[in-house]
Amino acid sequence: MVVTLLACLLLAAPPDVAPPRVALAPSPLLTGLNAPTAGDDWTARALDFVARHGALLGGLQPTDLGDAQLTETRRVAVVSFSQVVGGLTVEDRRVAVTMDRAGNVRRVMSDWAPVAPPGGPDIGPDAAWDAAKRHFKGAPAGLPVRVIWAPTAATASLAYRVPVAVIPLVSHYVVWVSARDGRVLHYRPAGRDLLEVLP
Repeated sequence: MVVTLLACLLLAAPPDVAPPRVALAPSPLLTGLNAPTAGDDWTARALDFVARHGALLGGLQPTDLGDAQLTETRRVAVVSFSQVVGGLTVEDRRVAVTMDRAGNVRRVMSDWAPVAPPGGPDIGPDAAWDAAKRHFKGAPAGLPVRVIWAPTAATASLAYRVPVAVIPLVSHYVVWVSARDGRVLHYRPAGRDLLEVLP
């Protein structure tokens, strides 16, 4: 309820009035909104909302967001952003802004969380591929990509996202390998992930 009440107060401000810089705990879902936005396209409008009302999402800023993906229907436009820290994508953390055809934000879903840029040693992409190959007998299905693996904000670490084609089944997997020591952190069948990493 606190988030809802503060959302009403912040969103009631006229477009030319900067909202107060209040940071709340990140909220995964904001619904029932009717917030006007400004911008030349859907992505610009979504970023305008984040710039003005990121406090509702724990202090989110436009600089925390990476590449945008746009999905449109006859009724709404949804702009989905990846989270980035220090130029690296934070895996499985996205912000999706849903707007009506007039450009008013109606709903926001967010996995964003404040993540400190992780440091430490880096085994490099070749060693990451070797580690993935030891786990799966397969062939490369694209280049390893340096990312941040953050199942929780407190456990963020550097990693490589490695796309693998498993042979002889010819199944595609995405494998996340620790950039620190080459451990396999996670893997799953490729879907949208594969499209993102293939050249």
